[in-house]
Amino acid sequence: MNRRLARVGVLSAGALLVVVVSLRPAYGGWIRAWGDDYGQRLNVPVGDDFVEVFDSYWNFVALRADGSLAAWGSQPRIPAGSDFVSVACGRFDCLALRRDGSIVLGGGWPVPAGNDLVDVALSDFYYVALRANGSLEVWGSDIWEVPSGSDFVDIASGDMHSVALRSDGSLVAWGDNQHGQTEVPPGNDFVALAASSSYSLALRENGSIVGWGNDSHGRASPPPGNDCVRIAAGT
Repeated sequence: MNRRLARVGVLSAGALLVVVVSLRPAYGGWIRAWGDDYGQRLNVPVGDDFVEVFDSYWNFVALRADGSLAAWGSQPRIPAGSDFVSVACGRFDCLALRRDGSIVLGGGWPVPAGNDLVDVALSDFYYVALRANGSLEVWGSDIWEVPSGSDFVDIASGDMHSVALRSDGSLVAWGDNQHGQTEVPPGNDFVALAASSSYSLALRENGSIVGWGNDSHGRASPPPGNDCVRIAAGT
């Protein structure tokens, strides 16, 4: 039997770690969790068809191979359906992207119309969606001044700030700046983002990571090296 790992994803919420491991590349994998527990470790959903896990605070949402969602922890509100491809979660709600390019918000709150959405993110007070034409759609309260343009390719949000990656590899941020979390590092060589709480991380083309914002517990001071391929940020 070929025990090749199809996908390994590690996320953190509070002091808990979750790993998704698949031994069957075509179907997905199991979920295993360990660490401190606020309901996230003891209530892990069973099954071997999970393909990705999304985290926020003391919540987790898992995406099954059939496009349906499973939630555990303090039980964020998740939308029903079996045609989802990605999810972003805040303290209480989850914003989910459907296969047809539309979005739905847990709890049934209004969302922007259209079938051209490709990515989602949310903070404590507002929601962010990326359209296929590279423009941003932001709604909610305490939005601050949102950057303009139609050249964005990736988005991420923390508690009260957001970061966006432009097609030229540069970064832009907006929102609360109490800890310098909107003061993005210079450069045009970034390829991926992650944000949580009051700090952010960015992955460079050369495989190194840079962090900025609230550095309590060293979370905005990533380890050195040039061999990183994926990043995630926890509270």
